[in-house]
Amino acid sequence: MNPPRKAKRSAARLWRLCLVGGRLDEERARLVVEGLLGARTAGRDAALWQFRRLLHLYSVRWSARVESATLPVGL
Repeated sequence: MNPPRKAKRSAARLWRLCLVGGRLDEERARLVVEGLLGARTAGRDAALWQFRRLLHLYSVRWSARVESATLPVGL
């Protein structure tokens, strides 16, 4: 899927509105998604898809996988 540039710009603008102090405000993001779902405009689906992509990239950026090389107790 290759969304139009307008959808990318719209999603990026909405994304910036959801940031408070450089961190995502989940309530604002929820309101943005609800607003997009209620909108009856052309390009709504593409903008929603792009916004979801930005949310995913943000969540991956702030998550970590921790592994340990120690053996379990009792072995």
